[in-house]
Amino acid sequence: MEKLNKLSLKRPCDSDLFTDEESEKAANCAKCDDKFNKLNEELIEIKSNLLDLKNILCEFVQNNNRTLNDSGKKEVIYNGKNLVDISASNTTKYVTQIMDLMFTKEELANGYIIEGNSRSKRDALDIGKIELLRDAFFTKYNIPGSNQDETYKWIKSRAKRKCQDTKMNN
Repeated sequence: MEKLNKLSLKRPCDSDLFTDEESEKAANCAKCDDKFNKLNEELIEIKSNLLDLKNILCEFVQNNNRTLNDSGKKEVIYNGKNLVDISASNTTKYVTQIMDLMFTKEELANGYIIEGNSRSKRDALDIGKIELLRDAFFTKYNIPGSNQDETYKWIKSRAKRKCQDTKMNN
C-alpha cells in the first residue's frame, strides 16, 4: 500500500496537467499582449514622426511659394545682380562669394559683424547687407522658417570668419 501511495504522489494527475497547459497559454497570451502593446507604441511614434515631417514639408512648400516673384523666379537683387543666381560649390563658398560682391576688401579687413553691445574697435559691417545675404541664402537654399534662426547664426559665423581671413591676408 505504501508503494502505491508513493507512486500516486510522483505521478501528476490529469487536473494538474490541465492547469499547467492553461498557465502556459495564459503566459503566451501575456507575451502576445506585451508585443502588441510595444508595436502599438511604435506605430504611434511613427505616426507622430510622419506628422512632424508633413508639417516641415508644408512649411517648406509655403516658404518656397512666398519667395517666388510674379514671374516665378526667385530673386534677391543687389546692385542689379540677382544674388540667388550666383553659384558656389558649397554653402560656405556661397556666403564668401556674396560677401566679396557686397563689400570691399578694406571693409572686410577692417570690419566685423557686430551685434548688440560690442566693445570691438573694428568697424561694423552694414547690417542691411548682411540681412540681404541672409535673405539670398534662405531663398537659394529654401531654408524653412523653423531652421532660419540657427542658419542665420551659421551665416554670421561664416561672415565673421571671412572678415578674419581677409584681415590676415592683408
